[in-house]
Amino acid sequence: MNIHQIAFTFSDVKYKIKSWFFPQHKTLRKSIPNTWMDLDGIIEKFLDAAIISYVEDEDGLYPAIKHIEESENLTDEEYNTKWGSKDIFLRYKESKYGDYLLLSKIYHWIKSDRAQFQEWYDLYLDKGDYKMSNNLEEYINAQNTYYYMQLIKMRGHLWT
Repeated sequence: MNIHQIAFTFSDVKYKIKSWFFPQHKTLRKSIPNTWMDLDGIIEKFLDAAIISYVEDEDGLYPAIKHIEESENLTDEEYNTKWGSKDIFLRYKESKYGDYLLLSKIYHWIKSDRAQFQEWYDLYLDKGDYKMSNNLEEYINAQNTYYYMQLIKMRGHLWT
């Protein structure tokens, strides 16, 4: 064993011990229940926790949107200083801005909108209006599926 292998082994052991006692992403870890649950439920809880953690804990979404929106009305000289050129900014905006807005919609769906639809679903179910409650349940499931698929497709944006 040479000195580099020993240093690597020591740092690897140190990292594993540190990670064991001080784990990262506590919000995501807490989203997975200690009791038995169907896998689809675990996946939903984890994806919900992931987007909420990205927006609230890491503050990753709204500063990115704000940065693009603030850059829209710059002068050519300011574009050159801040972005390199206006073309670079426009390409960046075209490739990222729509994704950030969709991530914002996903966050709002998970954080508040879905709960409102769930309340309506429960209300119609309690009233015995099964047709409307079934329609709402289908809508909630369709929205969840669409947004989860989009979230997985855009997982590359979830870093700060």
